This record gives sequence, structure tokens and C-alpha cells, in this order.
Amino acid sequence: VNIRTNLVYILSYFTKTIAVFRTLGMPKKSIIKIFAMLLLTISFSAGIVGNIFGNASIYFVLPLLEKIVDVSLPFPSVFGGFFLIVISTVILCFLASMQAFTKILDIEPKIILSQPIIGISKGKTLRNEIITSLLIAFGLFLGIYALTETFFTALISVGVVTLIFGLFIVFVKAMIYLLYKNRYKMSFSARSIINFVKNQGIIGETAIASLTLALSGIFLIAMIQTNIEQNLQGPLKNKVPNLYVIDVQEDQIKPLSKYFEKINLFPNIRGRFMKIDEKNLQTTKEKIDPELSREFNLTYRTDLIQGEKLVDGVWHGKEQKASVSVEKKFADRAEITLGSQLEFMILGIPVSAKVTSFRTVDSSQGLPFFYFVFSPDVLNEAPKSYFGYTNIDDKKIPKLNEAPKSYFGYTNIDDKKIPKLQTQLIKDFPNLYLIPTGEVLKTIQSVTDLILSSVTAVSLPALVLGVILIFSMLVSSAQERFKELLLFKVFGSKQSKIFSLSLPSIPNFLSAKYGSNG
Repeated sequence: VNIRTNLVYILSYFTKTIAVFRTLGMPKKSIIKIFAMLLLTISFSAGIVGNIFGNASIYFVLPLLEKIVDVSLPFPSVFGGFFLIVISTVILCFLASMQAFTKILDIEPKIILSQPIIGISKGKTLRNEIITSLLIAFGLFLGIYALTETFFTALISVGVVTLIFGLFIVFVKAMIYLLYKNRYKMSFSARSIINFVKNQGIIGETAIASLTLALSGIFLIAMIQTNIEQNLQGPLKNKVPNLYVIDVQEDQIKPLSKYFEKINLFPNIRGRFMKIDEKNLQTTKEKIDPELSREFNLTYRTDLIQGEKLVDGVWHGKEQKASVSVEKKFADRAEITLGSQLEFMILGIPVSAKVTSFRTVDSSQGLPFFYFVFSPDVLNEAPKSYFGYTNIDDKKIPKLNEAPKSYFGYTNIDDKKIPKLQTQLIKDFPNLYLIPTGEVLKTIQSVTDLILSSVTAVSLPALVLGVILIFSMLVSSAQERFKELLLFKVFGSKQSKIFSLSLPSIPNFLSAKYGSNG
């Protein structure tokens, strides 16, 4: 869209030149050849420069990405997509300018010489606009398809981009219309600016929409990034444990517990959901949620944990046998009721239990989440591993030489010492998988920072182009109104007054507009 807007403005700038050529009898084919060479030079140069800056940016960003994700990323070939991108740029430029250029050739020279092309641009037909937009979208589709090699991805991407920008165009058009309709309630300076913007037609609307979209994208990602950062450094970091331990075997529980002052371990058994009462989820022909027939992580215990709340029924505790508690939202989705008999298949052996309670779970606590919690008698003999978590406190950091050697001195340590603990645990228990949440949160924060930088980098060209285009239109308008300003001077207006009619109100107007957009 930016390509189209800027090329339309370039062609508008040379409108009178085209009129002179036609007045002197130059054939349309010759005019087309001249401006085809001009467009070819501009688009080819833009493609080369864009490639150079793009590749330079990639080679600068990739090392930063490698540090963040701790993965070696291959550097792309500099010349791999070079010619494709340059050719695509040239094609997009010609597609973007085709409709505007042919429209200029269809206008009589005397009309062009008597009024600017911007004023005539109102007469563009909806059919030509749709055809041109579809051609541009098709060129964008080909470019995305060449990069992703996925038809559906390219189609969705083009559709989303077109829809978003179309909504921004409609919004800007509505704002300009409302301001123009109520212009008489404003000062003379504001009315002058509103008339100027209204008279720019699709070029001005596209430029303002481009600016609005770029700024909105930057501010939106910045707000999301700030929100994530505040949550990671505040409530979330304070809630979740700072170390998870996964795949602990039963004979490792006692030796593992020596490394920590307190560690919470939960048995984890894999079982496939088979039946709800008499309904067989694996063979039924009824239309059911496909997630119901998959394997689930099952556990057993006698107490509710932090973040869980009993909402219906009776918790099985230590007394009830052959019982199971189900998470409330899942029970509603699966149409499970109190008293339902549930059956699971664990390594070919069926186990069943009666639903005696429903509970809610606060997943924001970062604690183990299970849809099904059984009474111990049901799953106690089943093959299992353990999943656990701990909060390693840094308020009581012992000296290594004071701690028992068999404990490795890591009962209470800060986040900085967790890597040493990981190394020792993996050495003693090679099957364990450890997740330090502090490192995960830092990675998430780094990724959000990188996304913000990437969006800013992508939006910056649109931002700059929009500003340049609006500034160019302001300069062009000032040149067209030069005689009017001279008349003000002849009738005795001071130069400062004339200047105040033209420039100072512009930033105020734009500030008011973007303020209303925000």
C-alpha cells in the first residue's frame, strides 16, 4: 500500500509534465516507455537497497537470537532470495502504479493543466480501485508463498493484512468526514487543515492510515511487552515455584529430598480415558470431543493443594475408596456428573472409580494441574513417575563448607546458584529433567523485547514514508496556495499572521487526530 501511495504521488508530481508531452503530440506509448523506465529505476534501486539493509539486519539480529534461545541458527544465504525480492519489488511497483498511470493518460491535457491531479483523483471508479487492490494483494500473496511455501499461510496472511489496513482506511475516512462536516465549529486555521486533508483523496487517507497503523502496532506491542514484564517480575514470579523437577522415579525420592529443605512430589500415571458410565469413548459413534478419548496424566492424594477449591460433592480424603475428584470445567465439558463411573486403561489394565467431588483449579499458581485426582487405593500399585516443585529461598543461604556434603549444600540457594544444583542433580540422577522458572521468565522477557524491536523495525519504514508523504503534500499545497498567501499580504496581513494560518495549526491538528485514535 505504501508503494502504491508513494508512486501515485510521484506520478501526480509529474502530471503537468505528462500534459506538456501530450500537448506537444508525443504518443502515449512513448510516455509509457519514459515512465516505465523511471519506475524500473526506482523499483530496482529500492529492491537492491532493501536487500542490503534486510540482510544486514538479519546478520545483526541472529547472534542476539542465538544468545536468547541458546540454539545455533543458520545464517541465510545473501544471494538466496536476492533476485526474487528485487523482481517482486519491481512487479509490485508496476502493479501499484498501473491504474493511476493509465488514468492520467486518459485525462485531457487541458484539464490536467487547469487543476491538480489530486483534485481529479476523486473520480476514480470503485471497479478500478478493486482491480488494482486485488493485483497488489496477489503480488503480496506470491511473495509470502515463495517464502513460506504454504498456500494457506500466504492466503491467511494477505487476508489479515488487507482486512486490517482496510479497517484503518475506513476509520481514517470516517474521521476525516466527521471533522470536515463539523469544520465550521473550529478556527480558521483548523478549517484550512481539514480542507487540505479532505482534498488529498485516497493519497492522504492512505498516508494517514499508514501512520496510524504503524504507531498503533508499536504502541500495542509496547503495552503488551510492559504488561508481560510487570507480570513476570511481580505477581507471576512471586506465585510460581522457582524450580520444577520432572520424571523422578520412586526409588529416587528419598535421595533426591536430601538436596532440598522441602520438595513437593506428585505421582504421575498415564492412562487412556475409556468410559463414562456405559458410554465407551473409544468406540462410540456419537459426536464427542476428540480430546476426551486421549491419554491423561492421573494422580492420587488425600489432600487438596494450594489453588484448589472443592465446589461440589465430598472430597475422598483418607477414608473413601475407589473415588475420583474431577476438575469442574472439564466435567461440564465431558458431561460428567456426581456418581458417574469413570474407567481408564493403564498399560492394558482397566481401572475405575466413582466421581465423588468436583473442584476448581487456579492455574496461575504454577502448581501441578490434574483433571483427575484419585483416592490412593485406585492407583497406588500402578507404574508411575513423580513430578515436583520447590521454592528455593535465598533468605537463608548456607555456606558450602557448613552444609552436609551428601546434601551438596543446596538446601536454600538463590537463582544464580541453581545451574550448579542442576549440574549436580543431573550427574547423580541422569533421568531427571529440571526447569528453573527464573531462566524461563528471563527468556520470555527477552523474546518479548525482541518482538517489540522487530515490530518497531518493520513499522518504522511505514512511519517514515507516511510522514514524508504528508510533508510532501503540505509543501505541494503551500506551492499551490502561494497566490492566495500573496493576496493576504496585499490586503495588509502581517507575515507572522500568514505563517500562523499555515504551519502552527498542523501539529495541533495531527495531535488531536492521533489523540482521538488512541
